[in-house]
Amino acid sequence: MDNGLVSAEINTIEQTMDGYIWAGAYSGLYRYNGINFEQILIDERINNVIYLYEDDNGCLWIGTNDCGVARYETQSGKVDFFTTNEGLPSDSVRSICEDKQGNIYIGTAADLCRIGKDGTIKVYSEYQEINCV
Repeated sequence: MDNGLVSAEINTIEQTMDGYIWAGAYSGLYRYNGINFEQILIDERINNVIYLYEDDNGCLWIGTNDCGVARYETQSGKVDFFTTNEGLPSDSVRSICEDKQGNIYIGTAADLCRIGKDGTIKVYSEYQEINCV
C-alpha cells in the first residue's frame, strides 16, 4: 500500500508484453511500473477486478465481479465491454483464457462461454455439470 495500492488485497496479476505488471483488486485496476502502482481509470465500470488476461494480440481482458468483461487495447486506449446485455451468461467473471484460434473463453458465475474473434458470444449452457467456472 505504501507504493500506491488502495488495498492490500489483490485478486489477480498479469504481466503484459510491454513489461508492465497489472493488478486487479476490489478497489480497481492498477499498473506497476517497477517502482509504484498507479490506479488506472479506463472506465467507471472497471472496479471489483477479479481476473486479468492478456491475449495474443496484446489486449488486456479485465474480468469484473459485477460488470462483465472489458477488452482493453493498451496501445490505443480503446475499451469494449461484454456483459449480459451482449449475451454473457453472468456479469460476474471468474476466469479467462484463449485457444489457438484466438477465441476467448470466459468462465462466469453462471456458465462457460466463448467470445469469438468477431465478438460473437456462445454460451455453453448444455453442459449442466459445468457451473461457476
